Amino acid sequence: MSFERIKQLRLHLDDFDKLISQLNARLAKSPKIKYFLTYTIALSGRRVGEVLRLRVADIDFENRKVTWHIEKKRAQLYLTLPMPNKWFTIAQDYIILNKITNELFPISYVTAWRYIKETTNELIGIPLHPHDLRHLFAMKMLLETRDLEMTRRWLAHEDLELVLYYAKVVGVEVKEYPFEV
Repeated sequence: MSFERIKQLRLHLDDFDKLISQLNARLAKSPKIKYFLTYTIALSGRRVGEVLRLRVADIDFENRKVTWHIEKKRAQLYLTLPMPNKWFTIAQDYIILNKITNELFPISYVTAWRYIKETTNELIGIPLHPHDLRHLFAMKMLLETRDLEMTRRWLAHEDLELVLYYAKVVGVEVKEYPFEV
């Protein structure tokens, strides 16, 4: 992703909040796959492939955490992260009403892309790409936490270079070196 694209997306941070709000309203009425998929990517900052690998067994409803399967340089990594309480409530409804037993999103990568573009266009009038939601999540996280290292770890980036792009775009100043030498 180019720095220019990230700068363009900065203008959509308010739209990102509106999208989350609209998705909450839609999912409260009926937890359809296209809305829940978009909601999951937007709230987790995960990549499409990571979300499509999500299984019911990866969700820890009791501790409010999700284990994500991440492929990095042909190695399989697991990252367990918390999610908002509202996500778990909607996930439970989605699983029960759609009779999901294993894969949360039994669709192809292409279908996932189409669903996300359709959903974002329908709800906020902007056909965002799935990775745009990841970038918006990262910028929002930086604005709210001001924590470069936590953002890097959450996104599963190996170094701070990409996170510094986000920091520059949203105006988060780097005041000190992120770790001790």
